[in-house]
Amino acid sequence: TVLTAQGLKLAAISICLAALPLLIMGIFNEKVLKMDFAKNLGMLCGTATNANALAYCNTILENDNAAEAYATVYPFTVFLRVFLAQILILVL
Repeated sequence: TVLTAQGLKLAAISICLAALPLLIMGIFNEKVLKMDFAKNLGMLCGTATNANALAYCNTILENDNAAEAYATVYPFTVFLRVFLAQILILVL
């Protein structure tokens, strides 16, 4: 199914929805906000709600900046996902 035209279209849309916001946020954090690498990684892990990536970041980094940024962003992201899902259900 994935190799059909419809499947490839859905796969491309999924990649754009998953990867583009993280890429844009990572570049914005680094270039505009001048955020250090550890905090940027933590925010990206929190935005993606990916605890496994945070665990890997904690093994390669020497400080807790990634975990602090993750803890800051994660609750808001979870709330926003639940809230937006309910709004989409009501609208659609």
